[in-house]
Amino acid sequence: MFDQKQPAVGNESPGREEPVVVRRFRPSDLQHIMPIENAAFPVDAFPESEFRRLSTAHPDHFLVAEIAGAVVGYVA
Repeated sequence: MFDQKQPAVGNESPGREEPVVVRRFRPSDLQHIMPIENAAFPVDAFPESEFRRLSTAHPDHFLVAEIAGAVVGYVA
């Protein structure tokens, strides 16, 4: 599965200095994921506990996207 950082396919846009990297979720990512979740879903955002549950139940299917080390997205 996702055992190491993988550059995303199709991220070779002109002018973009850093590639998008897709990797497995780490618990320390929650501090970055929660603001994204709350901004994207202001009414029905998942609570932090749901992300913790998903990371335990489906660790291979909880991925984080980052650019230059900063979390910019996720899929769970």
